[in-house]
Amino acid sequence: MRAPRVQGFTLTELIIVIVLMGILATVVTPLIANKFSAVHQSTRRAHWVQQAEYALFTLRQDLANSVPNSVFVDASGEQVEFLGASPDDELFAARYRDKTNTSISDRLQPNNDDIFDIFGDFSERPPYVSIGTLNATDMRIDWGNLLGAGTTGTLASIAVMEPVLDAGVPISPPETRITLPASQKFGAGSPYKRAYFTNGPIAYDCNTAVQQLYRVKAYDVLDPALNFVTRTALGNRARVIDSLVACNFELVGGGTYLPPALRVSLEIGDASGTIQLIDTILLSNGS
Repeated sequence: MRAPRVQGFTLTELIIVIVLMGILATVVTPLIANKFSAVHQSTRRAHWVQQAEYALFTLRQDLANSVPNSVFVDASGEQVEFLGASPDDELFAARYRDKTNTSISDRLQPNNDDIFDIFGDFSERPPYVSIGTLNATDMRIDWGNLLGAGTTGTLASIAVMEPVLDAGVPISPPETRITLPASQKFGAGSPYKRAYFTNGPIAYDCNTAVQQLYRVKAYDVLDPALNFVTRTALGNRARVIDSLVACNFELVGGGTYLPPALRVSLEIGDASGTIQLIDTILLSNGS
């Protein structure tokens, strides 16, 4: 019996198939790779935008609880500093009357005195009190003198904070007496008759050398003669975002009906690309 004939591909047919597969691979592979690369890059850009928005949100929250007129931008534009206050409304500010009467209910006079009274009942004692801070430059000078002996200005630490009593009973409406350290006094009263409480300086530092944006707190040196790194060496530095390529802070003056603002520019990314977010934060409270 005759054996069946075995069918197969000729060498020419195999060569043609291999050539066609090579052509298809050359055309299709870049399309697939580009699609995956585009998705990857889009994901990274979305991550960078999210980081920038988080940084702006954090800064905006801090500025909302800052002492008015305390925002200061370094000449380099890479650091912004201000006096941070408690987010608790009760502990942020209080009114006082500028009177010289020494009776219990009228002793609200921070003029060259280390004891004065404010309206309200404050159960917690913040570290510092500020009155009459008209601009950030004066604030920095006053803060630099804070630990000096016999200094007067618009800033002081708080030694004692207690309710005002009449015959052992808190008066009504309630008032709180603030006692300053013996070495610190206010040079004059505030034109706004308002005292602001603060926990101390807060700063945002753009360190592009390591591509980090830091939030710095728990330091007490604001001496303009010292550079930022030296002044904040003992502060607590917390990373806010990374992949920081460039950033800039700019203080923009306000007008009659418009508060000043802080213009913030953040550029985030890597060698493959960057994104830039610019925001203008009105300083309705932290001017």
